[in-house]
Amino acid sequence: MIENSTVISITAFDSTKVKVELIEGDSGKEIADKILSTMITLRTKLIIVFNNLFVNDGEELLSALEDSIPDIKIAGGNAGDNG
Repeated sequence: MIENSTVISITAFDSTKVKVELIEGDSGKEIADKILSTMITLRTKLIIVFNNLFVNDGEELLSALEDSIPDIKIAGGNAGDNG
């Protein structure tokens, strides 16, 4: 962990389709359900999720996704206030 800094990551793909969407909900389970119904296809290999920890429980979101799509890699993190 690096404090008081910004991390930038750049990734290059040979061939891929990228979907980006803001998904809101009142719980991690509700958000996971929306992700599963709108974003996941048979070709999905990875999802990157950024969760607002101040709005819902990231552990609940991650658990719901892991239970539903165990063969798809999940990456991302929780938003914080850096304070």
